[in-house]
Amino acid sequence: MSPVVISDCTETALRSALVSGGHITFDCGPDPVSIPISTTLSLSTTEDTVLDGAGLVTLDGQNSSRLFFKDWHSGYDVTITFQNIRLINAKAPGGDVHSGGVFYGGHPGTRIHVINATFENNKTSAVNTADNQGGALFVHNSYETIISGSEFINNQAGNGGAIGGIATGLLVFNSSFVGNEAIDASSGGIVKGHGGAIHLDGVTNTYNQDSHKRVHICGSIFENNAAVRGGGALKVTVSDNKGIKATYEKSSFINNSSSGASSVEGHGGAIYHIEDDHAGGSNELNVELIECLFSNNHG
Repeated sequence: MSPVVISDCTETALRSALVSGGHITFDCGPDPVSIPISTTLSLSTTEDTVLDGAGLVTLDGQNSSRLFFKDWHSGYDVTITFQNIRLINAKAPGGDVHSGGVFYGGHPGTRIHVINATFENNKTSAVNTADNQGGALFVHNSYETIISGSEFINNQAGNGGAIGGIATGLLVFNSSFVGNEAIDASSGGIVKGHGGAIHLDGVTNTYNQDSHKRVHICGSIFENNAAVRGGGALKVTVSDNKGIKATYEKSSFINNSSSGASSVEGHGGAIYHIEDDHAGGSNELNVELIECLFSNNHG
């Protein structure tokens, strides 16, 4: 299938192109261009989508709008790819879908791929009132989520300042997470403030008995990220399954902090793991550290 080329570089043209999915590119001239987004763009639930900015396109949520939504309750198993693009100033709405400033979605067979992309100054809303996750990305129960060669800068959420996930694994390669925050310890019985950059809740292999439901961080940098309760850089919770593996390889964790003052806060200046067997299951989290640097992290 030939790429869909957007030459009228507007929100309207992009929205129209996304309806049918496919490989979407831009022809906006030789100079960088910023496209303001006023309302959330829906992604196809039946067709694979590749959004390729060729290193020249920025989508700007103007501190008022989420950028992308993929309904995880319905549709087919699709692959969604963001590549060579800058995604900034997005804000998740309130209500039932208050997570994921840039992207909210998933599905048991959905693949999320992020390649050479930048996520900056994105956030969730209602941080004091809801269990919101992923200032940039929130993925629910996807088959795989892969991040490669990307940057996450100054994103903010209740949990997982940059990335939040439920019942999903995460593979990160050659990427950087700088200045992301998980803020507000708790409100109305909702516990927040975990995973300054990344928060994964209920990593499980229930749906896929294979290597995709795992955590692998390789060749990446986590610096100056902060959480209130646990995991200045990241927090991983495993739920009711054996054999989940978390591997940290050739990565650096520098100046991250978990700042809580009470005895139940401030765990893991860099990394915090929890095994949760609340449903009566049996957990086994295997953690592997390979040639990693930990410097000046505080918890």
